[in-house]
Amino acid sequence: MATMTQGSVMVEDFLEEQIEDATPDQLEGSLALINKMELKGQKELLGKAGTQVPFRKITQEENVVFRCLFPKETKLKDFSAGPIPPRALEIADRAVSCGLFSDIVVWHPEEVKKDPVMLGVMNDAKYTWQKTYYLLVRWGEALEEMPAMIKRVRQKIKADLQMVKARVELDLSIIDSINIEKITKVDPSYNGFCSL
Repeated sequence: MATMTQGSVMVEDFLEEQIEDATPDQLEGSLALINKMELKGQKELLGKAGTQVPFRKITQEENVVFRCLFPKETKLKDFSAGPIPPRALEIADRAVSCGLFSDIVVWHPEEVKKDPVMLGVMNDAKYTWQKTYYLLVRWGEALEEMPAMIKRVRQKIKADLQMVKARVELDLSIIDSINIEKITKVDPSYNGFCSL
């Protein structure tokens, strides 16, 4: 994982250096041990060429935070909400080259103002609707640290809940104001049909 600045944009990548820097002999040795020891979990992390995924899975906590702050998902090939820095494009190319991801996506707000995040998507072989996301890279003018993002998510969720509470209270007051007797009185002239 590394953070660098390109012009006025900061770029944080999630490339696992120990895997990226491994020699072919080391990777071949790892693959042999994975097969010998029948390590199913590690086999799931192998790409088409038998290499390990050089990125880490998104954690449940990161998923909640990023989904809340960046609710829009756009395929990388269709992303046009803002320029992608060269380092982020290099990381995307590396992710495509590993041959493991079914897609590369960018999570971002409706208007890209803050730190979009790019992820690799891996579909589950058995349950094709299930997806596993891998953090590739994020970029922006000021990359917020996770504690600051968590604080923003907390504030957003509280504000959303207050809006829901206000709406529910309004709906209940409308329901409470309905005169049930007036509604349930039967008008003998009413035949059940509307006349135009």
